[in-house]
Amino acid sequence: MDKIESTGIKRSITQHIKWLDNSISKIDEQLSEMKKDKKIKEDYNLLTSIPGVGALSAYYLIGYLPEIGKLSNKAIASLVGVAPFNHDSGNSQGKRYIQGGRKSLRQILYMAALSGSQYNSELSCFYQRLQEMKKPGKVAITAVMHKLLSMINSVMKRRTVWKDNYQETLVCC
Repeated sequence: MDKIESTGIKRSITQHIKWLDNSISKIDEQLSEMKKDKKIKEDYNLLTSIPGVGALSAYYLIGYLPEIGKLSNKAIASLVGVAPFNHDSGNSQGKRYIQGGRKSLRQILYMAALSGSQYNSELSCFYQRLQEMKKPGKVAITAVMHKLLSMINSVMKRRTVWKDNYQETLVCC
C-alpha cells in the first residue's frame, strides 16, 4: 500500500476523480439551463409522459432527433435504424434485419423499450403477444422499439401528453 501512495498513482487517481466530478457538475448545470428553455421543457414533458421514456431518453431524443414529430413513422424508424429491411431476391425470401441509423438513439431506445415492455400497458401486451408467437427475444424487443418510436412520434406530432387508452380494456394481460 505504501508503494502505491509513494509512486503518485493514488494522487493521480484522486485528481482524475475530482476532474470527473467537476465535469459532471458542469453537465448538470448545462442541463438545468436547458430545462429553462420553454420548447425543450415542453418537449421533455411530452416525452416523459409516455411510460418507459425517462429523463435520459427524453434528452437524447430532443438532442439527437430534432426530426421527431415532423416525419412519418416509417421515415423516423428508418432514421433511427429500427425499420425492418428485407433480404429478398427473386423467389427466395430472407430474414428481415435492421441496420444503419443513429446508433446512440437506438441504444437509448432499446433501454426505453425494455422499461416500456414492463410499465407501459400497450407495449407490455404487444411484447407478450410476440412472445406467445415464439419470436426471439431480440426480435420482440426491436419490434417494441419500433412501436415505442411510433408512439413518441405521434405524441410529438399531436403535441399532447400520452394517455393510456388501454387501462380498462386490456384483454391480453
